[in-house]
Parts: sequence; structure tokens; C-alpha cells
Amino acid sequence: MPPAVIYLVAASVLAEKNPDAGSGEIGPASVKSKEEIVKYLKDSFAYAHKAMTSLTDKNLTEMVTSAFGTNKVPRVSMATVAVWLAVATMRVHPRIEPRTAVWS
Repeated sequence: MPPAVIYLVAASVLAEKNPDAGSGEIGPASVKSKEEIVKYLKDSFAYAHKAMTSLTDKNLTEMVTSAFGTNKVPRVSMATVAVWLAVATMRVHPRIEPRTAVWS
């Protein structure tokens, strides 16, 4: 899955405007080199980490706008999509450790 979609879903979890808006589902055209792609991927994981750490018992069931339209969905639904996207991305890019991506 493209990191741009991870940004989109994490923004939905946070009920924020997507900080990567305008790049579409494949990310910004300016990201071309291996180093830029890896940085973009790591940054998307860091943003998803921020979204996951924002979850509490009280806000899991709050309604947020879906990342995939205008419908309202429970925040926990978007959070599970973010986890699924991160796992799917790691299967495609197995050499980038999630812990390194978030904490470096």
C-alpha cells in the first residue's frame, strides 16, 4: 500500500486534515530517489503512530469522517485500517522495520 494512503487513514483517525493532501494515493511526484521514498515511508509510519497513540477508551467509538468518502465511521474502524495498511506495507517493504520507521 502506498504511504500516501497511510497518511490519509491516519488523518481520519486523528480527525485532522491530511498533511499529505494533494499528493493522491501514490504520494508526491517530487519523491523519486530511494532515500526520499524511504523517508516518506518512515514519515507515514510516524504519522500513523501519532494516530494510534491518540486512541483512548473514550474516543474509540467517536464518529469520524471516513478516509474513503464522506461517511461517518467509528474511529476504531479507521484505526484498524491503518494497522492493516502498515502490515501490508511491511510485507511489500520487509527491510524497513516498523520500529525503525517510527523512532528514527
